[in-house]
Amino acid sequence: MSLPQAAPRTRSFLAILLLAGSVARASLAAGHAPVLHPGETVRLVMPKGAAGRTSLTLTLVAPAGGPVTIETSTLDFDTRLKVFAAGSAAEASPMAEDDNGGIGLNSRLTVECQAGRDYRVVVRPVNDDWGGPVEVSAVTGPAPALDREERQQRVAAYWDAVEAEGQRTGSAILDARVQLGRGSMHYLVGEYPEARRLLEAALKRFSEVLPPNHPTTAFCSTRLATTLMRMGDFAAARTRYERALAIREKALGPDHPEVATSLNNLANLLRATGEFAAARPLYQRALAIREQALGPDHPDVGESLNNLAIVLKDMGDYAAARPLYERALAVRERALGPDHPDVAASLNNLATVLQDLGDYAAARPLYQRALAISEKVRGPDHPDVAAGLTGLANLLTAMAEYAAARPLYERALAIGEKVYGPDRPEVALLAGNLAVVLQDQGDYAAARRSAPTIRTWPRA
Repeated sequence: MSLPQAAPRTRSFLAILLLAGSVARASLAAGHAPVLHPGETVRLVMPKGAAGRTSLTLTLVAPAGGPVTIETSTLDFDTRLKVFAAGSAAEASPMAEDDNGGIGLNSRLTVECQAGRDYRVVVRPVNDDWGGPVEVSAVTGPAPALDREERQQRVAAYWDAVEAEGQRTGSAILDARVQLGRGSMHYLVGEYPEARRLLEAALKRFSEVLPPNHPTTAFCSTRLATTLMRMGDFAAARTRYERALAIREKALGPDHPEVATSLNNLANLLRATGEFAAARPLYQRALAIREQALGPDHPDVGESLNNLAIVLKDMGDYAAARPLYERALAVRERALGPDHPDVAASLNNLATVLQDLGDYAAARPLYQRALAISEKVRGPDHPDVAAGLTGLANLLTAMAEYAAARPLYERALAIGEKVYGPDRPEVALLAGNLAVVLQDQGDYAAARRSAPTIRTWPRA
């Protein structure tokens, strides 16, 4: 691969990034990878080439120890960002990686650096193979947090900028990209009909302007399939997932990590429709691909272990699910740290299968730790906290500790009403849980007030 060249700044990139303010332009040493210091921005051009096989490499120099946040900024293509210790082998696991943690299709991550050490920063396109200008910025410390409204505003500004660039250049690809991006925005706020309309338009446009079996078409088909699943149109979603899988197998080969992603997505759909036996081999193949391509301790391997365990649990094979949940938890703790939300999810899942196996004493501290992580990382009113409260309350109910379970169910219901509003199915299920424990306590009047139209409620 040829060394990247500095790109002239040909247009405004807008002030829409999480990284703050104006930064100095970093120097480019002739014959070497560009050098990036905290407080600087390097402006480069991603060369055209097959997605996943083209990349830009920079050297991050950390003069002081502590966290450094790195972010990409481009209007032209989707980025994936990885950071490695300098001198590490090409196949080494990254210290940190991110896809779409920034604004729009940009990446952002924070890595803990040691004073005087160098780090290898790699930027790759995801799906896209047409290249274009990209900026890579670094600042000392973690990126400032954005609330949901501010982030949505910046994402909207990003897609406005992409639309303006598409109009300026007459790019049909950027036009389709805007429809994909805005469709994704509507999906994230639960506006599924509008998301579907935009994503269908984007998929049609990508199919017209890109070569057959292009990875970007597969990505768009996947996003549309996920929206269709949320709308309950499982048959249409299955068709889109299967198309994405076929495209990725042809474009990337049968053992590519993106193929594993498509297998995982299709298996999730099959599991949602109760086709557990059909989902199981897809999860197994996805796990095998990820272990081979990414190594045994990659977070995606943890996801595959977790998903395979879930379908085994669905099939009633709790004994087979337990070691997979345990391994998924170990992978996530090593890869993500002890307080990551995915660690909390693994703790909850392992606790659930232990409860199913009747080992209540072992399940209880796992539920409690998962809840503590969610409260610490997500805040007291997040849906993950409601899920953690519900899991622990379900266990306490199974142990006939109704008085201890009741306030947990009440708090979970309060969170659900605050987050979703009173008329969502999620809230009805939480109210049903509370009604059941009230009935178990013999407080039938309170149970009727909690669930006035439901006689028998399932537990969440």
